[in-house]
Amino acid sequence: WPMEGSLVVMLLAQLVTVVACIIMGALFFFLSMDPARAMSFAGAFTAPSFAFMGITFPVSDMNTLAHAWRSLLPITHYIEVQVGQASYGASAAQSFSALWPMIWYVVPLLLTAAFIHKYRAAALSTQKREAA
Repeated sequence: WPMEGSLVVMLLAQLVTVVACIIMGALFFFLSMDPARAMSFAGAFTAPSFAFMGITFPVSDMNTLAHAWRSLLPITHYIEVQVGQASYGASAAQSFSALWPMIWYVVPLLLTAAFIHKYRAAALSTQKREAA
């Protein structure tokens, strides 16, 4: 199909989406410190994404809970950019406005950084005790 918009805008949106997914994956890992459990959390978090991104099930028919869950998923913000760019040739400003809600991924990023700091401090403390 013809690309109506900007491939650069779509690539930037993909980058933001991938970073948001990495942040959530890291948060799930540092919450559990167990790779298998973290993957289970990630699966539960993203399982409804195909229904809630608004392609297979219309956003206008979603209830409040579905809208709330939809807003938490990085892919839903990206898919708005992809549809806007690929199908409608939306402006970069319109597309990037769809990504603005992803600024809230700074919160899980800060939580992840706090967990990393906590676990590194605990590891250093253990190493110092073992060395003494």
